[in-house]
Amino acid sequence: MGLSVWTILAVAVSLSNFGLAANVGNWSVDNCIYVEMALNLNIFPDPKDKNVTITVDVPAEALGSGKCSETSENKTKPDTDSEILNLQWEDTDKVVNKPLNRYLNLTFKMNDTVPSPFYGLYRLDGYYETRYFDKNITDDSGNTSVKQFIEYVSFSTYKIINLEFPTPVNMTYMCQNVGVISMHSELHDTSEAQGASGEMLPNVTFTATNVKLNAFRPINITPGDFQTFLDCSARPSDVVPIIVGCALAGTVLLVLVAYLVGRRRNRAAGYQSV
Repeated sequence: MGLSVWTILAVAVSLSNFGLAANVGNWSVDNCIYVEMALNLNIFPDPKDKNVTITVDVPAEALGSGKCSETSENKTKPDTDSEILNLQWEDTDKVVNKPLNRYLNLTFKMNDTVPSPFYGLYRLDGYYETRYFDKNITDDSGNTSVKQFIEYVSFSTYKIINLEFPTPVNMTYMCQNVGVISMHSELHDTSEAQGASGEMLPNVTFTATNVKLNAFRPINITPGDFQTFLDCSARPSDVVPIIVGCALAGTVLLVLVAYLVGRRRNRAAGYQSV
């Protein structure tokens, strides 16, 4: 039984990553965003076989670009409180020896409507070209010819209402492992009409490790310096609330006992006077 093109592709990618840790990259956008992290994607490109998986470590050499938020006095649009980090890299389709483009866009948003403003991840979007293929195309005159197209996977979280990685402004989010974020995924190719809906795929998953993320940085901060770190593993201890609760319960109990004892003594005193 022959191997499908997806099986061959998945095996090739898996072998290329075998035994290698995810690449820790370092990217910045005009000093308003400064990040250091290793990014990983799991993509399921074959709608007929959901077991086919492409595991992608975003290379540390990926090109970084993006957009900073406008200063407060220049805010004229609702979306100016967002900042974007765009990552771009490419690989090669070894069958035809042509480049395959890949993108990952991270959008950060600030919530300044609360007493303590904070920022976080608002949206993830991606585009991953998988292969070139030939297809017969018939033109309006009825002539048929073979043309080459690119198959690709698009994926997105769309808007994340409760921001991921919430971090107070003027602090850096730090986390050893942020867990898994799932993204809606579709299979497309460049022969489609623009805006056409693709074929539904299993969700793409995103993970990040060794994360240091600093967005909405002040203008005067030194490039390459992180602001004060907020460790995601630091959680408020439950011990203090438990102790306080027990102390309050004990106080209430003592007051109740004292009340009952006092009431009993008052009754006894009343009987003796009679």
